[in-house]
Amino acid sequence: MNRKIKNSIWMVAIAIGSFAMSLTACSSDDIEVNSELGGKENVEQSTALAAYAIDSQGTRSGGEVKTAVFTDEDIEWFDLNTRELRFGIDSEAIYNRLESLDRIEFRLGDDVLFQVDNIVNPTFSRPYFNLVLYYDWTWENDEKVGVGYYLYDCYPQQFVDEELTKNNRNKRVEQWKAFTDFLESKGKLKK
Repeated sequence: MNRKIKNSIWMVAIAIGSFAMSLTACSSDDIEVNSELGGKENVEQSTALAAYAIDSQGTRSGGEVKTAVFTDEDIEWFDLNTRELRFGIDSEAIYNRLESLDRIEFRLGDDVLFQVDNIVNPTFSRPYFNLVLYYDWTWENDEKVGVGYYLYDCYPQQFVDEELTKNNRNKRVEQWKAFTDFLESKGKLKK
């Protein structure tokens, strides 16, 4: 019986060690992926608006802290009425940076403004009651045209007046104001 208990303890220790090593391997893989996304290295933390990839546990590894998916330099403008976020670089380049991500954390310097719950498009069937980055396009002659990115309070938009959506929107009022004020100070806010 003692031998069975010792063997069980060893098996648990090996399983825990294997699990920890796999987490470490996943973490370093994430850093490589973010580098391949064409992210921006060494973003000036004190004054820049930047968006970072967030893993499924809601954290970033040390290497990812320095790699932004996009910064305020990539943003051409944000329309306060339509909530469109227009990038000054090719829309496909932005899509390639974003397509494999689940969540994005928007930061202004060292301060976290808010997280985008998911990156969604018209093919998604799951509803979201928190901020999403909505990606939309139309087709013309087998080519994507009319590509747009929108920061919506929920997805689909029919849930905008739901209590959960309202509560989540109210939680980020101050951060949303900091986001729009910053873009306005850079001449990148449309009203």
